[in-house]
Amino acid sequence: MEFKLINPDTFVKVIEFNYDDLQKWITEQVEKYQNLSYTDETIKDAKEDRAALNKFRERIDAARKDVKKRYLEPYNNFEEKVKKLLTLIEEPTAAIDAQVKEYEERKKVEKEEQIKEYFNAVVGDLSKLLSYDKIFDKKWLNATTNIKAVQTQIDQIIEKVKFDLQTIKDLKSEWELTLIDTYLQTLDIAAALREKTRLEERQKELQQMPETEEVQALNQVVEDNKKVETQEPVKIYTRKFWVKGTAEQLKTLGQYMKEHGIEYGGIE
Repeated sequence: MEFKLINPDTFVKVIEFNYDDLQKWITEQVEKYQNLSYTDETIKDAKEDRAALNKFRERIDAARKDVKKRYLEPYNNFEEKVKKLLTLIEEPTAAIDAQVKEYEERKKVEKEEQIKEYFNAVVGDLSKLLSYDKIFDKKWLNATTNIKAVQTQIDQIIEKVKFDLQTIKDLKSEWELTLIDTYLQTLDIAAALREKTRLEERQKELQQMPETEEVQALNQVVEDNKKVETQEPVKIYTRKFWVKGTAEQLKTLGQYMKEHGIEYGGIE
């Protein structure tokens, strides 16, 4: 079934009226007023002229509106009928669309279950470090994305994570755990390396700072702790220190203490 216009040739292509005559007459009338100057004595004439021009303008505009109304009337009737036809089509279309969307959503759920099962089967030793949600890409659920292609991407991601973690371990950095944590948050080895550089630079800054008595005592505790690790077990005593510094300094100091097995009470 096709949409056919029964009387396509009845549309008016040109609306004719005495345009040329009106243009000539109006131009002549306007020229009379262009350089006309009214005085106090002739201001009454100015008001009459203004009224005459406005009245003539209103008659022309009224004719325009009348023509527009007459020509739009058949269109408005045509539009109303077309809208009724569209409504008849929209109702079943909406019902079908709902079923299609329900089917597509169900297939997405089924596909994601397949993806999760595969991930859990291949993640191996990384299961405690790398979560499914961390690597999930919503594009994987598109109908045009093949499940085999998704599995290949998962394999590649896991291999990359293993390689990057080994790269961090090969650095043998004293901040290894921090670097691994940074990496696992972003899966970006560059971010972990930037964090390593930041920590190293911060450590240099702290080393160049004048040591207070508290920091000196803390360093002594660290050295003593290292000695204890290589000797026979001895009785451990607890000694509390309060160190003053900026939040960044205390944060770095706390990290340093944790890495050396010293109990750290946090920042107050």
